[in-house]
Amino acid sequence: MQLDGRPITDEAIQVPITGGWQSWQDVTVDDITLDKGEHVLALFFDEGGFNVNWLSLSAVAGVEGQGSSPVKYVLSQNYPNPFNSSTTIHFSLEKAAVVTLKIYNLLGEEIETLIDERRPSGEHKIIWAAKNLASGVYVYRLQVGVSSDSKKLILLK
Repeated sequence: MQLDGRPITDEAIQVPITGGWQSWQDVTVDDITLDKGEHVLALFFDEGGFNVNWLSLSAVAGVEGQGSSPVKYVLSQNYPNPFNSSTTIHFSLEKAAVVTLKIYNLLGEEIETLIDERRPSGEHKIIWAAKNLASGVYVYRLQVGVSSDSKKLILLK
């Protein structure tokens, strides 16, 4: 991986063999800090034989000057996507924080609140059953403190 033409990892990132083109496994690279502004992130592959399903960059949440450390979090792409009746949304928190996870349609109208509570640090998994909704593209949004991240999901019935 390179950022603005400079390597940002000391070693090559190992991609695990999953045994199938639609069998996915997360690979996480931690402790990369970005300065404010626009950057160019480049991925270089020494070998083939794998798919990249998605790339997620975590945001840092928190408000400076309030004496609290920011909370790092990662929101992953839902799986499966597209989905038929239910899908799983993963996210992780570096430390405990108040979390809101909501589903919206493409008009920005809130469809459902999945989480609105304090959650402990670690990995979290939410299974969303899209009851009585039409096929289409929806958005899920995770808010941690003053920061948020959103991703699209596709419902096919």
